[in-house]
Amino acid sequence: MLGAIFSGPIIDWIRHDYKYTTWHYTHHNDELDRDEDRIQEFSAWRTICFVGFLLNIIMIILLCFYNRQKEVRFLETDVDWDEIDKLTICQIFSDLFGDYKFWRFMLFSFVIVGPKLVFALLFFMLPRIIMQD
Repeated sequence: MLGAIFSGPIIDWIRHDYKYTTWHYTHHNDELDRDEDRIQEFSAWRTICFVGFLLNIIMIILLCFYNRQKEVRFLETDVDWDEIDKLTICQIFSDLFGDYKFWRFMLFSFVIVGPKLVFALLFFMLPRIIMQD
């Protein structure tokens, strides 16, 4: 969830401010027997891939030390599995459509997605409209 929220702004920030990332280091040249200053340059896309790689490594390390005992208090103990087995698709959908939280979520989704679609359409179509005029 946090990755979905923060990935877009972070990628835009890297592409805008760090179009080329440089890394300065000192290399010892054995043939000349002296130290040379060198510069390695990386594109924004390589920097983005490297940041994603580092974040995935951090997540793998965190998952290695994950403690499942923390979930025990959130498990439901009084679940009637016989009632769940008797449910039909129509009952599930009637419960879903009768829940006000579902409709609130749908309204929120349409409020967010609608303007985004309009602005995305304008973003791609406006240059063509201007060129035709």
